[in-house]
Amino acid sequence: MTVKTVKNGFGEDAETPFQKYAEAWLKRQVKYAPSTLASYERMLKCTYVYFSYEMETLLNEYRRECKYETSSYDERELTDDDYIFRRKGAALPMTPSSFTWRFKLILRKHGLPESLNVHSLRHTNASLLIAGGTDVTTVAGLLGYAQPSTTLDIYSHAFDKNKREASRAMQAGIEI
Repeated sequence: MTVKTVKNGFGEDAETPFQKYAEAWLKRQVKYAPSTLASYERMLKCTYVYFSYEMETLLNEYRRECKYETSSYDERELTDDDYIFRRKGAALPMTPSSFTWRFKLILRKHGLPESLNVHSLRHTNASLLIAGGTDVTTVAGLLGYAQPSTTLDIYSHAFDKNKREASRAMQAGIEI
């Protein structure tokens, strides 16, 4: 497992430090429930990202491509503060609509339902972690939930495999 420190970077205006930009954005999100805002605030405080060696290899490969594109087309050097998903020809993040459009292309290319959205990856990740035996407290922390009970409420379907196993164990125990 590799541990990487996440650089803060800058907001969409390319001048405001990301932390301040994100906090200002968060204050404008009055439509969200207080618990959702608290979750976003917890995620903003996250400093480390954990990923596999394979993911590190893919990210390094992608970074090499970004360096080539930046020097060839933008005529500048790639910096540590550049975004992973960024606009071509600018040191700005990719717009949400561009990201969604590219995500739909990937779904179409691989024959997956186009009704899926980027947020569905979060649910898939959580469900697979729980079904694979990761403890609920860890999953809750990764998702930014303050209470593991929130994770249990939302992802209880991921425990169906465990319920079947418990039923089999009970049947074997009472010799049915």
